[in-house]
Amino acid sequence: MRSILPPRRSWQETASRHGSHPLELARVLESLFLGSRSALRLAGNSRAMSADARWCTVAYHAGVRNRRPDRDALTHDELVEEVREFIVRARSVEQLLREYMVASGMKPVDRTLAHSWHGLVGQVGGLPDGGSYFFHGIGCKIELRGEAPVDIDWTSEGETVIDAWKVKQWLEAYGIQDVDAYAVAGAMGALAATGHLVEGGWWSHFVVVNSA
Repeated sequence: MRSILPPRRSWQETASRHGSHPLELARVLESLFLGSRSALRLAGNSRAMSADARWCTVAYHAGVRNRRPDRDALTHDELVEEVREFIVRARSVEQLLREYMVASGMKPVDRTLAHSWHGLVGQVGGLPDGGSYFFHGIGCKIELRGEAPVDIDWTSEGETVIDAWKVKQWLEAYGIQDVDAYAVAGAMGALAATGHLVEGGWWSHFVVVNSA
């Protein structure tokens, strides 16, 4: 599969001429990727993602998302896209956590991670890539190195549950201000209407449809 990233030398040499400040790096990345956010998402979600791709993703979020702190609140359509991205990240980090748990002795058939850590790993710990996790109640906060924490819960059947308040916190960690949790829930409701989510019994809770 052809790489969507520009040649390593091109962005490294360009970045070196602009210093290492996140905003400057973000501008470099925008010029190299032509502002393609979808390309960065693909790079960031690839299981074979290189260190270069992860660096690009981190710099993009650190710079581009924080570049306009005075912008108006996100529109409904923008919130829908942000929730979509949160779902992608939730699936990705959950898979990494599951692989770590299986490597630590958890049976692969275990459907939910909510209570599988008992007697297996610590409630708080580190992940192989330098990230960390914190199990709490029926969920876990997972933070990969250089990325905002993703906090998810699970049903008794192991289905992934996302919460509007936690999506709000995730957006705020990337510098997006004035995020309204009820507006986030509205965006989640729009995705429920298209079959990507299912209402979870509380206004802010939605279950991720794995086949969507």
